[in-house]
Amino acid sequence: MRTVPTYTHDFYARAYQGQRMSVRFQDLVAFRSFVTYQVRLVNAVISRVRGVGSNDPVAIARLNTRLQLEDLDELKLLFQEMTLHRLLSEEVGQQCLEHIDLMGAVMFFSECSKNPGNPRAD
Repeated sequence: MRTVPTYTHDFYARAYQGQRMSVRFQDLVAFRSFVTYQVRLVNAVISRVRGVGSNDPVAIARLNTRLQLEDLDELKLLFQEMTLHRLLSEEVGQQCLEHIDLMGAVMFFSECSKNPGNPRAD
């Protein structure tokens, strides 16, 4: 049985091998650091949607200094695949997609007007 962390690691490993991400990261260590934060983020989003856990997904996402706006599309694809493979129910999967959209608005758009050079500035 596959777990959410294992599925997330495998998802990004396929992306790295498929050249989508290998061009972006200068070495495997940087990529692994990114994926570790993504695993934490995926778990935090699922927990938030299910109403358990206290980790704030936005706070975790802000810790990942390599996270870019385009990565949210990757996350949405990941949640869609998890739903397709029944790691998540349809309802939880849909709520996770909605949460990613909200998170992107908070992280990359609401702060841009305050500091266009740093969308993560508080």
